[in-house]
Formats: sequence, C-alpha cells, structure tokens
Amino acid sequence: MLFIVPELCRRAHLDVWGPPDARASIRRFTVEGMPRTFRSLLLLSALALGHATLTVGLVAITFGSRVAQLETGTTAPIGVRLANMLATVLAFPLLPLVTRLPLTLRPQGFPGEQLVFLANSVIWALAILSVWRWVHIWRARSTGSG
Repeated sequence: MLFIVPELCRRAHLDVWGPPDARASIRRFTVEGMPRTFRSLLLLSALALGHATLTVGLVAITFGSRVAQLETGTTAPIGVRLANMLATVLAFPLLPLVTRLPLTLRPQGFPGEQLVFLANSVIWALAILSVWRWVHIWRARSTGSG
C-alpha cells in the first residue's frame, strides 16, 4: 500500500517531496559521518533505553503473574520463573544496593525511582560497551592488525 501512493502521485504529476533540489538535501540518517563521541553517546543511550524497557517489561510480567498466583493459588509457569530470574539479573548492581538503604535515604516516587532504573541501565550499557571495546582491541592485537 505504501508503494502505491508515490506511484499515484507521480502519475498525477504531484511532487509530494518538493522540488528536485530540496529532495537532494534530504539525507538518510547515517552514523558514519557523526563524530565518534556522539556515536558512542547514541549507542549508550540506545542500550540503556533498551535495558530499561526490558527490565520494566519483565517486572510487569512477573508482577502480573504473582497477582494471578495469589488469586488462583497455582504455581508460576516456567516462562514466568525465567522472566523473574532475568529481571533479578538485570536489576543488579544498583537496585539491590538501593533496597539495602534505610527507608529515609531511598528515592521515593517520581522521578527518584525511575532515575534508579535509568542509572542501573546506564551502568549495564557502559559495561556492555566496555566489553565490546575490549573484545575488539583484543582481536586486533591477536591478529596483529593494530
């Protein structure tokens, strides 16, 4: 369906993208032309956001299953138990430390609790990028190319 619309516009002599010189100025989003620090920040942000989304999603699935278990009295399926274990692993290292804080020092409500999740995700993203960089440096040294 999306491919039909430009063809219909071409047949009706409608230039929906503007004049040809305006179309030439529209570029695809590429990371090759970006500075290295901006690419690193973009990748760090994407990894942190993905981690935070996955963690919150797993916590929501686990919480919903726990509520259903309380109502029905059944045991959790294996998928929910795996989601719970994965959410526990993804919550490490920051969230267990926050739970050990006294109640007066714990972040409360919005935005404190959400900032803890985001900070934990940034730590994971930094760890993933560090391991990624270390592997590339190690491979380059072991092959003798750099």
